[in-house]
Amino acid sequence: MSIQSIQYYTTNSTPTKASLYQINLLEPSENYWNFYGWCLLYDWIAGIREVVNFEGDIASITTVTFHDPLITFTADATEIPNSFASILLGCNIYITWILVCVAGLTALYAILLKRSFEGINLFELNRVVGHTWAGRTVLTVRSITTIWMLNTAPFHLKIVNRATYLTSPQLPSYQTILATSEVTWLVYTS
Repeated sequence: MSIQSIQYYTTNSTPTKASLYQINLLEPSENYWNFYGWCLLYDWIAGIREVVNFEGDIASITTVTFHDPLITFTADATEIPNSFASILLGCNIYITWILVCVAGLTALYAILLKRSFEGINLFELNRVVGHTWAGRTVLTVRSITTIWMLNTAPFHLKIVNRATYLTSPQLPSYQTILATSEVTWLVYTS
């Protein structure tokens, strides 16, 4: 591993001509420099500095970068698209409450009739209530929202010491099953 520290310098005799000084981080002939080389390597391992390789036509230089402070910022609330997501959320809540209310009324009606009805018809409740009470447009919005949800993996930013990385946790199987059952609305509306 040939990581070097580089520095441009000029001399008093030739102030307009810049020269490039290079030294290996762990140069065996420089006993006093080894301490600073180890400090630079520690900064690289800790994530404070980076090691980059510059390749030219004649040679290449692998060097360690300058120590820059981390850049942190907060997202501007006006730049986050909330309005479209709010519309989709409203459509999904509307359909969910319609289905829950009609299913509850149907269950009460079934209890009052004391099983004098055709039970297989309850499996059609989803399709009948969706088309009759919600409408084709809102059902299409719900199915498209579900497709977006299935195609978007959740990411979590993890920070370990000074290193950050993204992880994508495995969704529970019941969430995947529920989401795929919602995609059937697209089949119902087409």
